[in-house]
Amino acid sequence: MTKTVHRTFRPVAPERRVYKGEQYGSLTEARYARHLDSLIAIRQISWWLRQVPVVLGCAENRYRVDFLVFRELEDRSLGVEAIDVKPRGVETREFRRWVKLWKSHGPCDLFVAYAQGGGWARDLVASGNPEAYNRRVS
Repeated sequence: MTKTVHRTFRPVAPERRVYKGEQYGSLTEARYARHLDSLIAIRQISWWLRQVPVVLGCAENRYRVDFLVFRELEDRSLGVEAIDVKPRGVETREFRRWVKLWKSHGPCDLFVAYAQGGGWARDLVASGNPEAYNRRVS
């Protein structure tokens, strides 16, 4: 007879989710913030922002991305990426809804970052539609 094991969610203590005086929603997010700072140190990215709200389509559709990452491109312009940090393989119905909205209204590409083998991996989840976003904003 096999026994079913149910995993329960136990949040990490708030003091462990703090990085540079800011409390993050999860320990993984705090670790990713540390990773982003290391990318700044080696000049792979220019800067980053956390918990940035993005309106997708109409005012009621406000999605908050974990990180907005800026990097200088070869032509000296600025590239922007939105990054959500999630455990690998975790995708909720609500997140799939946001991805659909992002594909039609997102201002830039949306990636999901997850810990992998002592480092980080990213998957492109949705390509943004900057033209539609710019039309709405202007």
